[in-house]
Amino acid sequence: MIEDVRLELTNWGVGIDMTGPTSPTKMRDNITIRNAYISGASTYAIGLWSPSISTYTMPDNITIENCLLKNFIGTARGIRLNTGNNVIIRRNVIMGAGSYGIYAYAGGTEINDVNIYYNVIYGSGYTDIYCQDGTAYEIYNNTIDGTINSVSSATIRNNFYQSLTSGGTASHNIDIGDITPSNYFTNYLGHNYNLKSTAIGAIDVGYNVSLTPDIVGTTVPQGSATDIGAYEYIP
Repeated sequence: MIEDVRLELTNWGVGIDMTGPTSPTKMRDNITIRNAYISGASTYAIGLWSPSISTYTMPDNITIENCLLKNFIGTARGIRLNTGNNVIIRRNVIMGAGSYGIYAYAGGTEINDVNIYYNVIYGSGYTDIYCQDGTAYEIYNNTIDGTINSVSSATIRNNFYQSLTSGGTASHNIDIGDITPSNYFTNYLGHNYNLKSTAIGAIDVGYNVSLTPDIVGTTVPQGSATDIGAYEYIP
């Protein structure tokens, strides 16, 4: 468990790096990173990084939650993984990553069962969620003021986004370009994505993915069904 840490980096590439030795070729299982504030990363803020994806056994049960990642330098990424089985990335805010907000790529099939939900990601230089390797991705209830680019086997539901590239099963999502953001969000230009009462296209219309609470701890659902995005509307 890595919990309640504040890292303000200066001339240092990585905030928290989960990796392994050359021998034994096994990374630790059952790791949780929670409540981390990481500012100033120039490579990536949080990484799940196998030195050799061809010889390492995938680590199991990895959770990254309730973190704030910001003030990136250059082309730094927010969360970077090239391995992992049963990975949960939830309730994080990633602001202005230099390239990718969440980047999952290994060059093979060394990533499996990744659940990405109730995150807010915006201002990434390239793509906010990039999942181009592995299997069994579930991308639910995120507010992504940018692009989701995922493998064709992913399930993508209840998200706000600006653009969706690839992706498999996709439903109950809202393209921010198709709505009037000021009718949906408390302060869109200020990146306050709490839903307003006028967000009628997002409230009580989501697909039941059986996930609770939302990004700020609100029980889901508050109405007859879950809402779209990372914030559940409180009547």
